[in-house]
Amino acid sequence: MGGSLYGLCGFSMGATIAVELIGRGNISASKVLLDAAITAELGLMAMPFTYAFIIGTSRIKNKKPIPKFILDKIMGKDNLSVIEMMYPKIPKNTIKNACKFIYYYKVPDNLSKFSNPVLFWRGSEEPIPEKSENILRENLPQMETEVFEGMGHGQFLHEHPKEYAKKLKIFLENK
Repeated sequence: MGGSLYGLCGFSMGATIAVELIGRGNISASKVLLDAAITAELGLMAMPFTYAFIIGTSRIKNKKPIPKFILDKIMGKDNLSVIEMMYPKIPKNTIKNACKFIYYYKVPDNLSKFSNPVLFWRGSEEPIPEKSENILRENLPQMETEVFEGMGHGQFLHEHPKEYAKKLKIFLENK
């Protein structure tokens, strides 16, 4: 099965899935935007991050606060997008499976065969996507990066959706 797309855009885990799709070579994409892809294996930190995510999600669902210093460290300073965008009915097992996928992820061996334009976006307050950017650059030397100062995970998309859409449109329309 194969297909052709003009543009492929993914945010967070969606960006990780986009990396997997282009790395497998089953689809062709003329342009790819990766917003805060998680492609850095967390190793020993994967399990604590997974349980922190499960506990944090449970607290959000039960309308209990998450300590600000923890949110600032993981999601970026003053970034409340994770709380505001939380799907309240997401099961614990789904969160665990998603974390297992992204925190132990390895980029496909064939990723370096992808030669079309790739744009990587991340906030300056995102430590994991910053590591992911370096891994992706090794495999995608044509990749360009834009870093949004003072922004955490999903913060640019959440707080500036019109500017986000405008920048995405410019990327897709440029020849």
